[in-house]
Amino acid sequence: MATARDIATQVLASIEHLGEEPGMYFIPDIAKMIPPTIREIVLDVVTAGKQDERKLLTKTFTAAIVPVVDNFDTVDLTASLTAAEPMLLDQPFPGVTHTDSQSGELLRTSDLRNLGFVNLAEGYDHYAIDGNTLYINADPELTGNLSIRAFYVPAVTNLPKQFETELIKRLIANMRMAK
Repeated sequence: MATARDIATQVLASIEHLGEEPGMYFIPDIAKMIPPTIREIVLDVVTAGKQDERKLLTKTFTAAIVPVVDNFDTVDLTASLTAAEPMLLDQPFPGVTHTDSQSGELLRTSDLRNLGFVNLAEGYDHYAIDGNTLYINADPELTGNLSIRAFYVPAVTNLPKQFETELIKRLIANMRMAK
């Protein structure tokens, strides 16, 4: 896996190969541009990518359920959102399951206002997200942990190899726009 320095060096070599003078760009400046550029790539893949590419950008986060607050159990997602490889909260989760029971997958409700109106008699527990909190409407109430399969922004050292070329192209384009 490539490091930020490896990617920055490849960017400088590509700029030179394109006939431009790489001397005005510095490795630390390029390295600072890498995380937001990776995020751009992930968002593009999640919204329009191929299924096999999308799978490469998902991982499982585990979070503890806090019993009944305002009639709904809650899960604080802050740690997963601020991790070195954070989950993308603004994209639908590929799957949310209760790890400590047979309740199966929870279904997402459009927003917190609608969570209290879902029909639990269907046999499915439901969740909604508001801010950094996931709220659960379940019968019976759930305890323990949730397993959240979510899209995430990988660190440069964990970026799947097939996205490195796109990362380099976008870094060059972003640098040209910043001139």
